[in-house]
Amino acid sequence: MKLTKKQLFEKVETIAKKVKDDLKISGYVVPVRERDGSINFDGYRVKKKDNFYTIYNKKNQPIHEQINLIQTAVLTANALALGRWPDDKILNEDKQYGYQEFKLEVYTTRINKAVKDSDDWVYYDTRRNIAKRRSIEHKNFVDKSYKKLTALR
Repeated sequence: MKLTKKQLFEKVETIAKKVKDDLKISGYVVPVRERDGSINFDGYRVKKKDNFYTIYNKKNQPIHEQINLIQTAVLTANALALGRWPDDKILNEDKQYGYQEFKLEVYTTRINKAVKDSDDWVYYDTRRNIAKRRSIEHKNFVDKSYKKLTALR
């Protein structure tokens, strides 16, 4: 028996819906890229706005704003789409990452203005190195959670 295009499309659509539902049960929401560049997680959109990421709900109202890392935005939107509360630890790590990146910029600017090998230069270089290390630590924490999400279980 030969299937018509309509019957074939309906079968593929049924299979796709079943796969999406199975993934949702496993803790994954299939993201869809929108025409405006945003990413839709079952009604929760992640959109870049002024060098930060913002998550909008189904009514296009911002829920979480000024997220620094795309990984944090994806983890948060995925949790919201599954009906869970977002992990506050991830959001706090993202915020700390942003603070450390800001400090890194400030100390780098100060180093460029200071006389090399002066006490000020040494102080700001030390502070910059500390901020850089902390920034990497906070980013790695978020990356570890993101990799857990993206790795198929």
